[in-house]
Amino acid sequence: APWPTTRSPRPVTDRDRKRPIFLEFCDANSFAACIVSYGLLCDDLVMGPRRTSGRKASRLGTLERRYDFHLGEAVRAALEGNHDKAATHSSTALSISRELYAAGPDPARHLPELAAALCNHARYGDTPLHVIALLMESAGHYAALAQADPASYEVPRIDVLTRIALTADEAGNAADAISLLREVVRMYRRAPAADPAE
Repeated sequence: APWPTTRSPRPVTDRDRKRPIFLEFCDANSFAACIVSYGLLCDDLVMGPRRTSGRKASRLGTLERRYDFHLGEAVRAALEGNHDKAATHSSTALSISRELYAAGPDPARHLPELAAALCNHARYGDTPLHVIALLMESAGHYAALAQADPASYEVPRIDVLTRIALTADEAGNAADAISLLREVVRMYRRAPAADPAE
């Protein structure tokens, strides 16, 4: 089956977790093909800002403050070694970032936070497939951001792809992991923000 090229990233669901394997990891496909299609797996960011009422603007401001709080607490708990607390705060931050992206007057404004929240929460995934699903969604959002600002977002996108490859290797998919890592090296060498000396 060919790789999907027009599908927008979506959150992983319980139904996904019950499937034996995601479409992205069928033998007929490859991670390299996934990378090529990332530019098309992005949300439509060309829409103009939507009008927002005063009450809704106040609610969005509250959500933004809650997001910052829970993300900060997730980082703090992780540094303290409290995995469960960190996972709880990270999950809350991700939920809030999804709400901000869906309900805000300018979705593009909150896309960096959503991409980062997905990447951060992937470390608390239940299974390798769950982790990869979160990372792929994050990479798709970073691809959209990199189209507009490659200097700021191409390297974060590549970093997420690297984590996908490493997680795939841990799950026993070494061949596709190696293929993706080779593509990552090529992408990093072309990235505008990459430092050749590193």
